[in-house]
Amino acid sequence: MLLVVDSVVTFMRVFWVVVIIGTLIIELATPNLNTIWFSIGGVIALILNYLGVTNPWIQLIVFLLVSTVLLFSVGKIAKKYLKKTPEAQTNIDAAVGKEILITKDANSHTSGEGKYNGLIWSVICNDENGVKKDEYAIILKVEGNKLIVKRK
Repeated sequence: MLLVVDSVVTFMRVFWVVVIIGTLIIELATPNLNTIWFSIGGVIALILNYLGVTNPWIQLIVFLLVSTVLLFSVGKIAKKYLKKTPEAQTNIDAAVGKEILITKDANSHTSGEGKYNGLIWSVICNDENGVKKDEYAIILKVEGNKLIVKRK
């Protein structure tokens, strides 16, 4: 009987270490403060295991209770205080309103290319007639890695 209890205790210790490491990896991959609370719950369950609570169901219930309470209490407070700041404007945002030299024809259906500040950008023209190679256009806005332009 003692051998069975020892193997269950050892299994649960390994299980909680795997839960802790797994939830930490998930949290690092998606830093949204959701799985970190399960890591803490796993640590508490592992501590219970080391303190002699050998019943895996008690460990599991404590894990779920601690994780849930932390997720819905501390998690909400932490998210509120750690709100992500708005994205900083990039240097390309300063290009809005400036001229760009078109190096490959573009229209509203087909993207082309243009040269701005020595770099080649994908461009889309909002004008149905589009812009032709070697013409200048005005940059209206930046959408990802594309510049939306209009004929000059």
